[in-house]
Amino acid sequence: MDIKYSPSIHIIRDVDSDLNYIPTPNAQNVFEQILDQAQSGVKCFSLVGAYGSGKSSFLWAFEKTLNGENTFFKFKKSLVGGVGDFDYMPIVGSYSSI
Repeated sequence: MDIKYSPSIHIIRDVDSDLNYIPTPNAQNVFEQILDQAQSGVKCFSLVGAYGSGKSSFLWAFEKTLNGENTFFKFKKSLVGGVGDFDYMPIVGSYSSI
């Protein structure tokens, strides 16, 4: 059996992958904070952290949870109800010009 292991997730390459994500208490808190702030009108969020800290994994699980494809995070339905529709725009940086 060929098993490929990658220590990181690429949000474009792995969009249809079946990945195992285990949310940490910190990731759960960030998930809730984003939904809370979105209800109050905040429209943009920045995730920063060192390479390998789980930013892309978090975004992958965040999108799958909100789309209803999987439930990685626990949340009150009222939090999502107040947010309305959302657009998921996977953008990966590179050294070339836009």
